[in-house]
Amino acid sequence: MGKTLDLNCIARLVPQVQRFVDQHGESRGDFDSVDYDKWREQTREADEALVRAIQAFGGRVIVRPTQSATVKIGGLTSSSTSGLSAACTNWLIAARNKIHANGDT
Repeated sequence: MGKTLDLNCIARLVPQVQRFVDQHGESRGDFDSVDYDKWREQTREADEALVRAIQAFGGRVIVRPTQSATVKIGGLTSSSTSGLSAACTNWLIAARNKIHANGDT
């Protein structure tokens, strides 16, 4: 049997993870086909900052060369084949769904 999630902990983490995802998007910037190398470097740096932020409160991150990523934050795991930010966005959706299903809004 799986471990029971601490939904109070998850609820406290949601705003933090949302802030990290927002900061990631701001740091990465919009896609730039003219200066792709610069955009890739900004994306790499933004990804590294997001990993550090998640790990700072005990989260785990796995990023594969194929751009797929998995995050485990507060005992809840989500993944995406579209990269780290998308995995975090999926985590936010799953966390909010768990909280809502439990009747906490």
